[in-house]
Amino acid sequence: MKTGSKTRMKKALSLCLALALTLALAAFPALGDGPTVIREGDWRAWENVVWDEMSGMGHSEWIIFEYTGPGGDVVIPSELDGHKIAEISYETFINCKDSIIGVTITEGITGIGGTFSDCSNLTSITIPDSVVNIGYRAFEGCTGLTSITIPGSVTEIGGCAFSGCTGLTSITIPDGVVNIGYGAFEGCTGLTSITIPGSVTEIGGCAFSGCTGLTSITIPDGVVNIGYGAFEGCTGLTSITIPGSVTEIGGCAFSGCTGLTSITIPDSVVNIGNRAFEGCTGLTSITIPDGVVSIGGYTFYRCSSLTSITISDGVVSIGEHAFSDCSGLTSITIPESVTSIGMGAFTTTALTDVFFAGTEKQWNEISISWGNEPLTNAAIHYGGAATTGSAPKVVLSPQNLAVDGAAVDCMKYNIDGSNYFMLRDLAYLLNGTGSQFSVGWDDATKTVSIVTGGAYAPNGSELQVGEDRSATAVVSAQTILINGEVRTDLSVYNIGGNNFFKLRELGDALGFDVDYDRATNTAIVISR
Repeated sequence: MKTGSKTRMKKALSLCLALALTLALAAFPALGDGPTVIREGDWRAWENVVWDEMSGMGHSEWIIFEYTGPGGDVVIPSELDGHKIAEISYETFINCKDSIIGVTITEGITGIGGTFSDCSNLTSITIPDSVVNIGYRAFEGCTGLTSITIPGSVTEIGGCAFSGCTGLTSITIPDGVVNIGYGAFEGCTGLTSITIPGSVTEIGGCAFSGCTGLTSITIPDGVVNIGYGAFEGCTGLTSITIPGSVTEIGGCAFSGCTGLTSITIPDSVVNIGNRAFEGCTGLTSITIPDGVVSIGGYTFYRCSSLTSITISDGVVSIGEHAFSDCSGLTSITIPESVTSIGMGAFTTTALTDVFFAGTEKQWNEISISWGNEPLTNAAIHYGGAATTGSAPKVVLSPQNLAVDGAAVDCMKYNIDGSNYFMLRDLAYLLNGTGSQFSVGWDDATKTVSIVTGGAYAPNGSELQVGEDRSATAVVSAQTILINGEVRTDLSVYNIGGNNFFKLRELGDALGFDVDYDRATNTAIVISR
């Protein structure tokens, strides 16, 4: 919601309250059933007495508490002319807001309404332990207020309670507060830190929106919902940890947090709302946990520094323009669970590769559901998953190779500290042993088929040593079948057009042993 819209909403609400008050005062006669005025010095209270015809008795329905004095330092009494005042009303300090400097609220008052809104010269206030509720717009626009102590008796901080308090630099919310209302600290640009107690279960919409000076915040365990726009436009926020109790991140919750470089989303989160991280230009990587079912529309729109994202199994839908304008994103892996991708989800990106964990048929069905919109320069790969994060370190392996005691020379690479060998080379070297396996290729489905125990048929490409092609290494997008079963748990890279498998993983899968001789720097393969 834009600031102008919220301002109009507040003005409309104020007019409605004033109209309701006027109608209420006009509706009751002066004698026995209606408003009476209680006066004491510079204070007066309007008490509305409603006559109950059934019981023949009257009772007080509401009181408007008004200050008519000269301003300066003011003490607010909890009793006027024998009448107890429980809550300070919205209308307190009519026509003298600019002159109020200091306020002391007397013990016994339990609620603070929109009492001090726009008291721009208010610099100090004392709130007693009897206060339970700090209501709607209670201190809104108090630009001179630099600090405030909220007593432990308070259980609720209402909507816009401290909105626009630009001079406020720090505040402690006491244990016992359960709810932080809509826009409670919105626009508090001087606020650099805040402590939220463990009693809070909900952070309301726009609660800290526009708090540009806020650099860090700890959300306690117990918070279930982070409301719409809760931290929107907090440009100074660099990192935030969301506790495992949170199940929903509202729309625009972190939108425009340009300083945010990292965020951890717990497995408890089920829904990430529309535009939740829109315009977070400093965000470089993010992991969507298993619990999330839907990624809302425009969720990561214009996250220009985002280079890595992991979408866990469980995500069913990716909303429209979810990753649009992520100009740093070059590859992404989409899990097989995804059945719907919204229009423009990946437009205006640097994507060169989209890895889809399912079959081509599944991808085509998804493409139809999102209008078959083309991905410029992006290659679609099926049946494999790309690694995320920084690019792997790929070099020619300096290690020797021995198979059943015989030294062998062949193409081999070291990728992030592990040895990778060409599948056909190993099939050739183990042919005729108890660990032999056959290798087949289906060009139509881009599928490599391996059958353990099967004899290998050489094609002349085996044990060829050529030039270093490590710069071409990419995660293989081809489907790997072992004995008819699709295997997605193997680390496979395509280098120079050939598939290279991690040696130890392949040994475990196909039934041969792998060892290492440190003295001779030799990888050892032993057939069974």
